[in-house]
Parts: sequence; C-alpha cells; structure tokens
Amino acid sequence: MPRLGEIIQRGAIEANPLMDFLLRQGTGLFGAVKLGFTVLGMLFLLAHIRLQHVRTGTLLVLGLYTVLMLWHLWVSWDMHRTLLPAAAAGH
Repeated sequence: MPRLGEIIQRGAIEANPLMDFLLRQGTGLFGAVKLGFTVLGMLFLLAHIRLQHVRTGTLLVLGLYTVLMLWHLWVSWDMHRTLLPAAAAGH
C-alpha cells in the first residue's frame, strides 16, 4: 500500500486547509492531530449517544467515513496498479 509521501508526490492534495497546513509541517504531526481529532470526536459521540440527533449524526459520520475509506482504498489500488509495471520495467 502506498505511503502518504508517495501519494502526495503523485499529486494528491489535502482538501482541509488545517490538515494541509499540518501535513506541510510533517507527516508525524499530521497523523497525530488527525488521530487526536478522531478520538475526541468518538468520545463526544459516545458520551452523548443516547440523544436521538447524536445517533443520527453518528450514522451519518459512519456513512461518510465509509465512503472516504472506500475512496482511499481505490486510490491506493490505482496507485499500486500503476506503480507495479513501472517497478517491473526498472528491474
């Protein structure tokens, strides 16, 4: 699976301006902040899960994350598919 640096080198961009700024500071900081935001969001949702609108929001976020993960898998598969012939030609 391609690493973040490879994906960025091939032209991918971060659409979120805050995360784009953090990504320019380094992948370690980017990853730590992204993980931190995810954990805080999960803790908030778990603390308020009994409220109807939070349950609905949780399902919406789950759906959006599912789409996002499928997109990442497709991009990774496509990069892997295009990198393999280039790597084989170099040997």
